[in-house]
Amino acid sequence: MRSFSIIVFFTSALVICACASNLAAESSEIIDDDVIAAMMERHCVSCHAANPSDPIYQYPAGGLSLETLDGVRNFAWEIRLQTVDSDLMPLGNTTGMTDSERKTLGAWLDQQDE
Repeated sequence: MRSFSIIVFFTSALVICACASNLAAESSEIIDDDVIAAMMERHCVSCHAANPSDPIYQYPAGGLSLETLDGVRNFAWEIRLQTVDSDLMPLGNTTGMTDSERKTLGAWLDQQDE
């Protein structure tokens, strides 16, 4: 019985390592800044701009201006929390942000920490 437990343990460890290796390989792709700039334009700046185009807002929603990549970097924590780790933003997902776009945004934010 003991040898069976050891085999199960090592097999499980190998599977976990293989999965972690695959995740690391997927996330190692460099995301171009232009991809994120276009994503911000498509999904965020109508509300999060110095002069929002969305008629509901006179000022950047929540005080976040995401018109530049520096602005995105400055609010990385908030963006990750609201957009990557959850789907609270875009509000009501009115712009149709996909799960793939959220994953790409998260990978780009990770790159900024490196």
